[in-house]
Amino acid sequence: MARGRPGGRVTKLLLSLHVLAAIVAIGPVTVAASAFPATARRAFAAPDHDLGPVRTLHRIRG
Repeated sequence: MARGRPGGRVTKLLLSLHVLAAIVAIGPVTVAASAFPATARRAFAAPDHDLGPVRTLHRIRG
């Protein structure tokens, strides 16, 4: 009977956790980067220039 290499399950588990962590870490940055231009245009077009959302998205983007 052929056997896989030892620790194969652990390796798959760690790889899955690594990919999941990357998705969770990159997701908010991607959303902030895509929402930033439209939010900035709306903020600067408004007469009162509420820059709170723009600052928040800029902080998330890093």
